[in-house]
Amino acid sequence: HEARRAMEDLPAPGVGDPNKLQEFMEQWELQLQEKQLAEEAAKSAMAEKAKADLAQFNHEREELRDRNTTRNREHERKLCEQIDNDIEGNGNSWERVSKLVDLQAPSHSEASVEDISRMRQIFIKLKNEQAS
Repeated sequence: HEARRAMEDLPAPGVGDPNKLQEFMEQWELQLQEKQLAEEAAKSAMAEKAKADLAQFNHEREELRDRNTTRNREHERKLCEQIDNDIEGNGNSWERVSKLVDLQAPSHSEASVEDISRMRQIFIKLKNEQAS
């Protein structure tokens, strides 16, 4: 009976010291908490950086849009002035027409463009006839 009682007092095989296991588990929990805090800090830092980057992108896009709008309005104003001057201008009317119509031959890559070569020839002929 004494041998049996001595065996019951021994810790179970593989369990080890309960204090060491508890100490390990506490350290493990602390490490997990530290990792979780570090992860949350990194996540919030990335979110703040993303917000700042998005704000910068939107600001740059708005500036570009404003510049393009201003440039387009100025270009349109000049074009309208030129068209008005061509319409009201004195001199050869066919020359004014030839300024308003694109007389350049289309490239061969534009297959859907109709052949307007005859119209171009007529405009150029009329412009040159009135000039002489």
